[in-house]
Amino acid sequence: MPFTTGRKTCAAAVAAAVALCVGMLPAAAQDVADFYRGKTVQLIIPSNMGGSVGLYGKLVTDHIGRHIPGHPTVILIQMPGAGGLQAVEFVSQVAPKDGTVFAEILSPSLLVPLMRNTRFEPNQLQWLGSLTARPGVVGVWHAARATTLAGARQVELVMGSTGVGSGNYWIPTLANAVLGTKFKLVTGYRGGADINLAIERREIDGRSNYWTGWTTVKPDWIRDKKLAFLFRTGPRAPDMPDLPSFAELVSGEERQMVQILDAPDDVGVGFFMASGIPAERMAALRKAFWEMMHDDKFLAEAARLEAPIAPVPADELHRVVASIYATPPAVIERLKQVITPKK
Repeated sequence: MPFTTGRKTCAAAVAAAVALCVGMLPAAAQDVADFYRGKTVQLIIPSNMGGSVGLYGKLVTDHIGRHIPGHPTVILIQMPGAGGLQAVEFVSQVAPKDGTVFAEILSPSLLVPLMRNTRFEPNQLQWLGSLTARPGVVGVWHAARATTLAGARQVELVMGSTGVGSGNYWIPTLANAVLGTKFKLVTGYRGGADINLAIERREIDGRSNYWTGWTTVKPDWIRDKKLAFLFRTGPRAPDMPDLPSFAELVSGEERQMVQILDAPDDVGVGFFMASGIPAERMAALRKAFWEMMHDDKFLAEAARLEAPIAPVPADELHRVVASIYATPPAVIERLKQVITPKK
């Protein structure tokens, strides 16, 4: 089911799609095909293979090669660490800038430069597009001591997180500050699969996660009602139209802080390259990515995996990132103070 971000219009999306599909000059197209023929292209994913990030990364790895001129071999490289920061910094600073490396974003890592110094500039990332925006949901095991937002304000719930620079840390931490919840964060998990295992073993109560992170990896948990959901972030979650939005639960400056954390959900399953890629190769890869997202074989495989696809064009991702960094500095500073661990 498509997810609407509320920040774009159909006309804008269609215009962007038309722009992406405009063919390159024949000579330039031939040069790109000659470059990629016989090459190996690396797709970096910022996680291991146990969660939905890995699932979407493998899906792209298996299908994009036939849409790139010259049909290169595409291989998947796992690079978990630092809440996605390790992968995005590697692509930005270390990887070749010739068009042979691209990456999937762990979208909350786009916010890290707001909090501290990093080795990448979000506004300099070159986007290929996004497979879908991703509603975020805060969920707990059905047998937890509290299974409602009201209950989470009364009793302590232990929540799993990959680290202090990740969305699954920031969202519960901000909820504690502005909603009065009593979430206790346990950090250090390598990825979503490890957090899910800890939930199943009852070592922790729950986590902040993408809706598709549950539906693609633990559909039986959804089917069997093993989880209770407290609130959402970003776009509306399918099948749960009445789940309260974090942003709707607060107002004023607090709502602006929540909206900063909402923005990565609009980026969703985004894929990017570093700045400095030759323009004709960048254009070819954007076109290939857009074509792949509308390819019948790709869509059939996504449907089999129960992985929603609702294409977001590259220009919209640039706009979302720019909107994050246009937030008033005072709001950013307050958010930073709230979600930065106290020493």
